[in-house]
Amino acid sequence: MKMYLPEIYPDELIYSWLSRYYVYSGCANHKMLISQLLYSTKNNPSIEFVSHLNKAAEQQITQVYSIEDLILNHTMFPQYARFMSADKKEVALAELKHYCDPHEVFTILPRNKGEVWLKYCPQCVTEDRKAYGETYWHRIHQIRNMMICPIHKCKLVNSEVDIRSERIFAFNPAELSEKDTKPKYEYNQILIKYSQYMAKIFNSDLVNDSSIPVSAIIYDAMKKSKYMRGQHRNMELFMADFQELFTEMGVNSIASIHQIRRVILKNGTEFSAICQIAYFLDIYVNDLLYSKIEASKIQEEKESHYIRNRQAIDWKQFDTEKESLLDKHCKAIYTGTGNQSGRPERVSEKEVCRFLGVTLDGFKNLHRCQKVWQQYKESYDESNARKIVWGYKTLQSGSPDKKLYFFDLRRLTGVKKQRFPPFELVEKYSNKTIANEIFSLL
Repeated sequence: MKMYLPEIYPDELIYSWLSRYYVYSGCANHKMLISQLLYSTKNNPSIEFVSHLNKAAEQQITQVYSIEDLILNHTMFPQYARFMSADKKEVALAELKHYCDPHEVFTILPRNKGEVWLKYCPQCVTEDRKAYGETYWHRIHQIRNMMICPIHKCKLVNSEVDIRSERIFAFNPAELSEKDTKPKYEYNQILIKYSQYMAKIFNSDLVNDSSIPVSAIIYDAMKKSKYMRGQHRNMELFMADFQELFTEMGVNSIASIHQIRRVILKNGTEFSAICQIAYFLDIYVNDLLYSKIEASKIQEEKESHYIRNRQAIDWKQFDTEKESLLDKHCKAIYTGTGNQSGRPERVSEKEVCRFLGVTLDGFKNLHRCQKVWQQYKESYDESNARKIVWGYKTLQSGSPDKKLYFFDLRRLTGVKKQRFPPFELVEKYSNKTIANEIFSLL
């Protein structure tokens, strides 16, 4: 079957492009188009990449666009490959050009809670429609921890298109998925600058960036900061200031001490973590991507691949310093104000330790922080009950006259039927009437 592909727009995800084609093609269902594109209907497309194309689809697509151009400019490849070494980056690109599964090419990290939906900027929607007659899914909005549009300084809105939904795949064009949302602008200048910083790094040329390890660039920046004296890194001070900055900014997911150590000591390549570290240390984008650090400094960095700060931790002081920060962090998770979806979540001990940058054994030394966590500690049933009530009220307020189904509640809250909490817990967080209405959906 001949494919009459539409023009692909600037910064448009391939998924967005194919979703628009799905509407234009008049395909009866999603599987029909998948069978045209892929070797098998079992090989669902990736929302972030292009993969598993059959020969017929490849021939038609490459008549219009090269596969390399599509990967570099219309997938999330820069998010995964940006900080890889040049040879690994080249291998990854070559494998993706042959439609290898991106999960096999990269160690794709699980997404943060609250970052599972395709996002859009209401102001971009308006401008897209003026320029093209329709809107589309922009890559730049899908970067992890990207909370505002770096162009319009407008808060990004979560759609109802689940990025993880590759088992139950559907082509959802942005034009049919966008809600009639008025722009809400961000006025936190630090968050705006951070978003623009990430966008600039993401959009920079991938081919000609520096071969110097990012760990060496960060090491050089730390040498010039208060967090390093001689060969000694003061990671406790670094983490305290680092977490305070990004907590105040309201960033969805703050890099943990373990992620930071992977970057500093093991040449970790996680895009979001590196952007946070570099931004915190005031490393200019050009210095991060096109560094010209001398070979002697690179060797010095290689020889220092361990945390040299051997000072015993003052647990009492650490406990006092972290108490209020932890309370703010836990509250944001518990109430849902810490993520874009607004969905309340369970505050786990593991998440608390990740935030504090301590082990479970270390957490036992933090009595003040223990008390903070105890205020938010709850069972899975209690957490699910709060989610269910929140989800029901959210759906009711958004479309009070619309008939609700369990699928609507399931999609918004992530709570499956087999995980549904007892009636008395749902009633505890609402009232008997609402609890009865919720259970009538089952």
